[in-house]
Amino acid sequence: MTFAARRSHAVMRARRAVERLLNGIGIQAQRTSAWSVWQLRLVDLLAQHQVRTVIDVGANDGSYAADLIRWGYRGRILSFEPLPEAWRRLHDRARPHAGNWLVAPPVALSDRSGEAAFHEAGNSVSSSLLAMTPHHVAAAPDSAPLRTIKVKTETLDAALESVDGAPYFLKLDVQGAEGKVLAGAADTLDRAVLGVQLEMSLAPLYECQSDAGALDAFLRSRGFECWDLIPVFRHPGTLRLLQYDAIYFKTPRGARAC
Repeated sequence: MTFAARRSHAVMRARRAVERLLNGIGIQAQRTSAWSVWQLRLVDLLAQHQVRTVIDVGANDGSYAADLIRWGYRGRILSFEPLPEAWRRLHDRARPHAGNWLVAPPVALSDRSGEAAFHEAGNSVSSSLLAMTPHHVAAAPDSAPLRTIKVKTETLDAALESVDGAPYFLKLDVQGAEGKVLAGAADTLDRAVLGVQLEMSLAPLYECQSDAGALDAFLRSRGFECWDLIPVFRHPGTLRLLQYDAIYFKTPRGARAC
């Protein structure tokens, strides 16, 4: 056996030993790849579709955008967030990437311009333009509403009037208000958006929200097809899946659906 073969064999034995050790304490080791890490898979899809700018709606403290950058995305990012404290953390996080990561003034994207009540949740990330249902609070007690504040609202179509960044990938993390944001983005969706990522709810987590079926039908009517699904939120007791992220990309012009 050559030296290279002996080294390869030793590395394989060491790897198996580490995997057995981790499995013994309930940790499953898996090679990092686009198959196992959805963020890495998304970065690859963004490159395939030649997306120039990711529009990060409901950015909270910027974790989503920071993960994209960490996994290799090098395009532009434009983030929107209405909560004042989350917006400040987002702004600080984006500062080192000021050339490619822009943060809009605090605003909640919706179906109209003006002002609206915004329901701030205990865990911040579950905050929404829509009131939370008891079903959500039961599944995640730390998300219980803290207060309601007034926020400025704007449509995505209006917000992008003076922005030059197409083609876009639209990411929505707006906790049940996806229908409102999409209604205010009709022109942008038709003209400049190649892909969409949004949360889909399988249970009524927010009052008057659009469910997964309605959102899927809307996006398909606009020429988008589902490319990926990512489980997000399960009930801790029953393990029922309550929310998942769906990633859509536009059907190529001329392609025929069966």
